[in-house]
Parts: sequence; C-alpha cells; structure tokens
Amino acid sequence: MLLREKLQYIMLFLMDAIALTFSCVAAFFPYRYLIYDHAFLNDADLNNSIFQLAAVFLILFVLFVPNKNINRQSLDVMFRRSFLLNLLGFGMLVTVMTICRNDFVVNHIVFLILGTFVNIFATAFGHYAVRSILVNRIPRAKMATLVGVVTTKGRSVPFIESLKKDWTRNIVGVALIDYEYDQEGIKIRSKSPEEEATTPPMTEICGVPIKANFFEFIEWIKREAIDEVFIDIPYYRGEQLHRFLTELESMGIVIHLNVPMIDKLSESKNLHLQRDYLYVNDKPMITFAVRRYHINLLALKRILDIVLGLIGSIISLPIILLTAFPLLIESPGPLIFRQKRVGKNGRIFYMYKLRSMYPDAEARKAALMKENEMKGLMFKMENDPRITKVGKIIRKLSIDELPQFWNILRGDMSLVGTRPPTLDEYEQYESHHKRRLSLKPGLTGLWQVSGRNTIDDFEEVVKLDLQYIDNWSIWEDLRIILKTVYVVIARKGSK
Repeated sequence: MLLREKLQYIMLFLMDAIALTFSCVAAFFPYRYLIYDHAFLNDADLNNSIFQLAAVFLILFVLFVPNKNINRQSLDVMFRRSFLLNLLGFGMLVTVMTICRNDFVVNHIVFLILGTFVNIFATAFGHYAVRSILVNRIPRAKMATLVGVVTTKGRSVPFIESLKKDWTRNIVGVALIDYEYDQEGIKIRSKSPEEEATTPPMTEICGVPIKANFFEFIEWIKREAIDEVFIDIPYYRGEQLHRFLTELESMGIVIHLNVPMIDKLSESKNLHLQRDYLYVNDKPMITFAVRRYHINLLALKRILDIVLGLIGSIISLPIILLTAFPLLIESPGPLIFRQKRVGKNGRIFYMYKLRSMYPDAEARKAALMKENEMKGLMFKMENDPRITKVGKIIRKLSIDELPQFWNILRGDMSLVGTRPPTLDEYEQYESHHKRRLSLKPGLTGLWQVSGRNTIDDFEEVVKLDLQYIDNWSIWEDLRIILKTVYVVIARKGSK
C-alpha cells in the first residue's frame, strides 16, 4: 500500500468513527426529548448494541473503504455512496440484533433510523473534509513529493491536470521542450506574427510555472529541488530526449517515462496485459531509478531519527550551556551559527551549529580559497585562521554539531546521511553530484567514519556517499551511529 493510500485509509477511518459517534449523540437528544420520554442509557442491551454497531462499522469499512483517491469524487458522489453504505449498514445492524435477540432493535428502532439519517450527512461531509485536507494541505507539506514535468505544449494540460489529482505530489514546474524554440533557435509557436505580437508569452500551465525549454530543462532539474521527473512526450520527440536520460538518471532522482508502444497497446481491447505501470491521464509511465526505498523502511528511519534525536537533544543541552561561556567570552557574538544548506534533492534549509569561528568568517572565506586543501567542491583548511581557540576544541570533540539534533527533529536532516553542501558548492555541482542528495543529509555518515581527515578529493567523498545510498539499510545506519560514537570518543573527529 502506498503512502497516500495508507494516509487516506487512516484519515477516513478516524473521520467515519467520529461521524458515527456524532450521529449517535445527535440522534439521542431529539429521540430523548421529543419521542421517547426517558433515556435508554441504563438499557440492559446497550452494551451489546454498542459492540454490534462497532462490528458492523468495521466490516463495512474494511469491505467498502475507497481504494482510489477520494479527490476524484464530487460531493454528490460522496453523498450517494454514504446513503447506500448507511442503508446497508442499517440493514446489517438490524439483522445482527435480531439474530442475537437484542431487544434494543425492537424498543428503539426509531433511534436507529434517526442515527442512520444523521450519519448519511455526517459521513458524506466528513469524507469531503478529508478530501479538502488532503488536496489543499498535503501537497504543500514537507511530506509531499516535489515533481517536475517534461512534456510538450499540446500534451501538457491534460497530463498536468491528471497528475495534480495525486495529492501526495507537488508539481514545482514544467519544461516545455517544444515551447518557444527548436534546436536551431527558430520560434515554433503556431501563431501568426500579428497574433504573437498581441498575445503575452505563457508563464504557467494549470497554475504550474513554466521553468525551462528544450535547452534549459537539464540545468533546471539539476538546480531545482525535485524528487521525481515525469516525462510525457510524443514518439517523434523521443530521439532528441534519449541522450539526456543517462544524465537524468545520474542525478539520483526518480524518473517516470511514458512508453509510446505501451500507449498503443493500452488502446487495444483484444489484449489482456499484466499491467504494472503508473498511469497518469490514462497514459502508462515506466518508472526507473538507481534505487527506490520501501516506504515502511523510510518510516522506520524517521522514527529512529525522532527517538534518538530527542535523546541527543536532552544530552546536548547541558553540554551546549557549558560550552557557551568560554566560547562567548573569547569571541562575542551569536552562540548559534545558522547557515543555508542544500538538503534532499535540492531542498534549501537552515543548518544549525555552535559557532566555532569568528563572526566575520563567511566574509573571509573567499580570501582563503587558494589555501583549500580539498580537490573539488568542498573547503577544508587545517589551520583555518577563522576558527577560535575554543572553536578548535569543540570541533575536535564534534560538540559544534550538537545543535543539528534540532534539524533532525524538524525533518530537515537525518541522523545518518550525507553532509549537506553550502549553496555556493551546490551551484558548481555536475549532474552526477546531485545523486548524493537523493537521501536526507545526515549528522554523521559513511564519510565521517571512514577517515575523513585523510580524504582530500571531493570525488572520493561522493564515491563514499553513493556507496552509502546504494547499500542503505537500517542496520547500516545503526552500524554508522555506533562507529560515530567510537570515533568521537577516540577523538578522531574533524580538525
């Protein structure tokens, strides 16, 4: 079951349970004061009735819970579905009570009818509320998958409209590879010069901004925070795009590609295919990626982050307070250093550290670049003059990293992952470098426990990062965490 199906299932179950409870309470008052002259709360059959009602509710929910996104259902469809389910539920409950010789059905049949009537509306509006939350809130939440679309102008509208119905995906932009210019730089808009002069250029499609054309889309995907790319192109454009697929794959993002041949096969009514594809706008998409992770394992990794992150935060607090006094005495200024870093698949976040450098460290970095001891897109200098005396000590003990437990609890980072690059480092990335960001960055990682002080080549860092990503498991995370503790205690941390 996919994440969106699990979340929808849980939310619908909770909403239906709330609706049923509300309906029973709402039906009680008119029944008690207008129809029946005394309460039935002391009725001997009440407990059995509650148990039988719960059993019927669970059976109906398991058998008839929607197995498709409810955002495809309008309010009137939800109402009709609720009416039929409640009618079936009423019939089942009356049958069960009769078979079990529960006199509640005889004595209080009017109450059951009132409750069923109220529940028809409560369930329908409850499902509508769930749909509104899923459609309007989840795509903007951190859990949403960030999506880029590569398509042509003629195919863009129905494809994007269909893709937007999946509330777990947030479409951040679209690249139209036939829009504005072809390979020779000649405009190919199907407009007359007069019409083109009076019609403003397109900037968005279905509310999604147009970010790139044929010549720019690779660079856009490389720099944009994107988890998945959907490519929907006609057959004649496929040859032009083929040479870019290897570069897209090297970025470590998930790619969904339409297959024109399967397009044709899916139209045939005489073929009975075992289809195992993702369908968008009734078009089969083939999915490929360097590695895809099971959602349950990622959820377990997040639980581990939260539990150990809380423990780490509690342990870190007194250490940070004790460190603050000598640090601030030597170098007045802010205690916590906040810096923009690049996280999973290009997401920007603020990473927190105890300030181990003088306040003007960032301004002095450019002048020290010629002293960089690393080959490539990282900066490391053994005797960095920007580091304070206390800063050297807390770096040696890795105390400066402790505020990152807050980043872990926020969900920007994980306990184990790859180190997040700075914005200027990320701007210089080649396509294959981005794959090291296909998992959340970590407080520690394989590079940190593999003798990082002896590694002076950024490509070697990338190699270790990709080794971790390609072989990731919960057990590997635990191994790295234990090894990190040993490295810190043995004072084999950063210089």
